[in-house]
Amino acid sequence: MIWVIIGALILCVLGLVATLFFISKGDEGYSSEKSMGNLTLLYTILVPISVVVVIAVAFLFM
Repeated sequence: MIWVIIGALILCVLGLVATLFFISKGDEGYSSEKSMGNLTLLYTILVPISVVVVIAVAFLFM
């Protein structure tokens, strides 16, 4: 059970780092459509991968 919690914490940190990376980019040429597209892509990829990883870890260590 502790591994699931550790895995969830790691995924949260990765999500935070990725979000901060996209936020830290400069404002030149900013468009809300591009920003929304980047975040949509990020979370479209990150959420399914995180679910698979959490489920895999849960089954491996239970």
